[in-house]
Amino acid sequence: MIAWALVIPVLARLFPLPSLVRRLWHEQASEPQERRAERVLTLARAIYGRRRPLRDNCLFRSLLTYRFLAEASADPRLVVGVRRGTGGIDGHVWVTLREDPVHESSASLAEFRPVLIFGPLGRAEPLEELPPSE
Repeated sequence: MIAWALVIPVLARLFPLPSLVRRLWHEQASEPQERRAERVLTLARAIYGRRRPLRDNCLFRSLLTYRFLAEASADPRLVVGVRRGTGGIDGHVWVTLREDPVHESSASLAEFRPVLIFGPLGRAEPLEELPPSE
């Protein structure tokens, strides 16, 4: 997983996001899904956690988590969202399992509006119609 954490920033500069996400999708569950998914989340937190051996970047952290949750057959979603910030538009990327974010709280994401969601096989999924933002 650490090797992928080092490679993903390079790949993110070489490939457009949709292409990269499709390339990262990988299924190969060798142990029960829940146990494997929990191990993935624990490792991702260790890599990008408080002591941060790697710089915490929401895109890189989410791509890494998405890739290994897919391998664990956990059916993750990679979500790209935006919000109005003080200096313009802010972007953020996160991963969900069963519609729950895995590295942050739902409250911290409340202001972000999803603009792109990648599901199985790294394919973009249709967005639900949202009311226009105020």
